[in-house]
Amino acid sequence: PPFNDSIKQFTLFGGEKHKNRLKEYLEECRRNDPSFPSWESVTSNECFVDKYGFRYNKSNEYALIHYICQQISIFYKSQPKLKEANLWETRLREWKKSLDPSSEVKSMIRSGILPKYRSEFWKLCIYRQVGDIKKSKGPNYYQFLCNLSNDLPRDIIKFDHQIFLDLFRTLPNNVKFCSKYSQGINQLQEVLRAFCLYNPNIGYCQGMNFIVGIALLFLDPEDAFWCLVAITEKFFLAHYFDCGLVGAQSDQHCLKQLIELKLPDLHYHLKKLDIDISTITLNWFMALFFDALPFETMLRIWDCFLLE
Repeated sequence: PPFNDSIKQFTLFGGEKHKNRLKEYLEECRRNDPSFPSWESVTSNECFVDKYGFRYNKSNEYALIHYICQQISIFYKSQPKLKEANLWETRLREWKKSLDPSSEVKSMIRSGILPKYRSEFWKLCIYRQVGDIKKSKGPNYYQFLCNLSNDLPRDIIKFDHQIFLDLFRTLPNNVKFCSKYSQGINQLQEVLRAFCLYNPNIGYCQGMNFIVGIALLFLDPEDAFWCLVAITEKFFLAHYFDCGLVGAQSDQHCLKQLIELKLPDLHYHLKKLDIDISTITLNWFMALFFDALPFETMLRIWDCFLLE
């Protein structure tokens, strides 16, 4: 979650004066983005939901005030000037014709994509990778797979049990995935089953649920399906997500060598404590830093990852 309940000593300097100023900033943000919580909902026992669908309860007033300050800061930093907004509009039109990760494009994305364009940008990156596959399968291929999933063949049923177990572990604090009746849960199951039918050699692997869950916050189910296809077949090497996780384990060895080469003090410290860093980092690789970083930071990594 974006805020940390361990924040105990956060202090709002200036007392009521600064608290009132914070309320003014918050109301200004709410006028532009109604998903921002009101001050009353933060300081009462109510639950509020952020723009991504994550729910927050009053468990620690300091942590909540800290969270509000963070969100206000993110809001003001993300407000584009007219010139910047026009530039994004122009670039997206150009990228729809041809998205080439040139140094200029990389620099623009690394500087921070405007949130309102994230969904469109992700789709451009995904279909740049899988456009040929999608074209060969035909325009109604995803719906065809969804229809097949109503009567799964025997070699796919073995994946269905694990998919079902992982559905409710994916984004339990998000309103789109919080109950068995939630739209996100149904869409998540639909996409993962469709992928198993599409590629039974890989089937379902833990970590895919998080990738698809994040994708579904910004994309419709069909686009989320092709996002998973792109990640498993284009962005990563073959055997990365197979039952032995051969590719993922290989990357862990590469990471250890890089740490030894670039960060020798850290390498010897971990070695002295007999810590295998892959017990921490394997999930970072498999789920693209899901739950390893603040949510906004993770999205910035996804922006760069999907492009580069």
